[in-house]
Amino acid sequence: MIKNVCIILKEEKIIQFSKLFFVANNSVYGSELWVVNDFSDFQVVLDINPGSDGSDVDNMISFNQILYFTADDGENGDELWTYN
Repeated sequence: MIKNVCIILKEEKIIQFSKLFFVANNSVYGSELWVVNDFSDFQVVLDINPGSDGSDVDNMISFNQILYFTADDGENGDELWTYN
């Protein structure tokens, strides 16, 4: 678990399955999709573009219990991703 890192939040947030999904940027992962459970357990959902460049997650929407969003893996540009 990473502690004592600066996290900058984007305005986009989604609440699904009693979890808060949000985009944050730090020096370890860059801009990636994060989740928090019970406001105490913060985790990166998936390091889509490994390293500090990040994947610039955007356009999040929840539909039929699936989280849809766009992200850049560093090789193919912005693509549609899902998480359930």
